[in-house]
Amino acid sequence: MKLWNVVWLILLIQGCSTQSTQPLSTAEKPMPGWFLQLPTDKAGKALYGAGEGTSRKAAIQAALVDIASQLSIQVASDFETRLNVKESTYTLVDRTTQKQIRSQVSEITIQDYQVLEVERLSYDKYVALLKVSKKKLFNDLKRQVQQQVSLLTAAEQNQSQNSALVQYLFYQNSLDSLKTFEQTLRILETLNPTVSLRSYRQFLTHYQNQANQLKSQIQWKIEADQPSQKWVSLIQHALSQKGFRVATSVASNSATVVRLRTQLNSSQAYGFHIARVVLNIDILSQGSSVGGNQIHLKGQAVKSLDQALNNAATKLKKQLEQQGVNQVVGLRHL
Repeated sequence: MKLWNVVWLILLIQGCSTQSTQPLSTAEKPMPGWFLQLPTDKAGKALYGAGEGTSRKAAIQAALVDIASQLSIQVASDFETRLNVKESTYTLVDRTTQKQIRSQVSEITIQDYQVLEVERLSYDKYVALLKVSKKKLFNDLKRQVQQQVSLLTAAEQNQSQNSALVQYLFYQNSLDSLKTFEQTLRILETLNPTVSLRSYRQFLTHYQNQANQLKSQIQWKIEADQPSQKWVSLIQHALSQKGFRVATSVASNSATVVRLRTQLNSSQAYGFHIARVVLNIDILSQGSSVGGNQIHLKGQAVKSLDQALNNAATKLKKQLEQQGVNQVVGLRHL
């Protein structure tokens, strides 16, 4: 009986090993018709967009970009959409479309959209079709614009008692948050050509004018201890290049001050003079600190410590050129 069981087991194993294993299908489903040719809305009340991605979410995001491009929203990136429609081993469609849309603005948010179709064509390939109501998009974007205006207007009312520098920083920060404002207004006009957006444009112009006027009122003064004298001309030049007035005399009664304090540690090694510098920068407006930064520099030279400090100054100059004076002194929206 035991012998029969062993024989039966061997036959069973051999039978299983001879069965052919069917591999998982890797064939890609054909592109749906709506992806190759978007639906049209004869009444002109809706926008359609199609997108492709490695996941459902990515395909939907790509479809939103497609809708955005139709609205002439400038996207700050280069992207390539490749359409491949294959059936068996024959390529029916092989089209590469390259779009290069460059701009300063790209942050318009489309929130209210309808997902009409999502298809999985292969393991890591999805396509999606979206629909957006022009009316709903118009109302949503206008609501966002009005909310932004209301928040900034309320904040502006608290600025009148602040110094010129603090007020200037407020308007610069506000303008930074308004980078997409004009573009949004253009989209609103595209969605509804009859709408009047004059008050919103006046709001934007007001902020631009206020920032320019306050900038013209600011005069900087550089206060530096003896070890910081090598950095003074660099900071002065960087502020001038930014369009600010800079006092040439420390005796100036300017209320806007850049205070420089330097800690220097010098040494010698292998015939080199080495200067390790900790530069503390403090920005004062009417006696109060409104910003600042700490910078670590290292300079080295063969002949003298002074040359090593000149080498450190060259590195500070490079930082000012590459990063901008605002980042170096610690005022983001300068």
